[in-house]
Amino acid sequence: METDTTDVHYPKTNVSFNKEDSIVSVGPIPAKLGLLKGGGAQFWETASLVISQGTGKFEGAKGMQSFLGSAHFPKWPKSDTDQLKLLAEGFQVRLVRCFKLVLKADQ
Repeated sequence: METDTTDVHYPKTNVSFNKEDSIVSVGPIPAKLGLLKGGGAQFWETASLVISQGTGKFEGAKGMQSFLGSAHFPKWPKSDTDQLKLLAEGFQVRLVRCFKLVLKADQ
């Protein structure tokens, strides 16, 4: 994979199941951040992605991936700089990921 996005700037996700088997998907991932009473914030994201590549048993597979996730920030920074820093550092997300695919041997 040469870049993290496509020509239309959709993100790519890479899910590795072990050293040999992985799935790469591409598509829109809308996200929303809602401010909460008390100074916190809630983050949500959802995706509907097309499987674009795979390795191991998923090489040549066709299908889609979908996921939804959320994260809670008990204290949300007020400044844009601090908000970006918090997001860039990484954070814990509760995520549900689903795959619907047909393996190459079954096509």
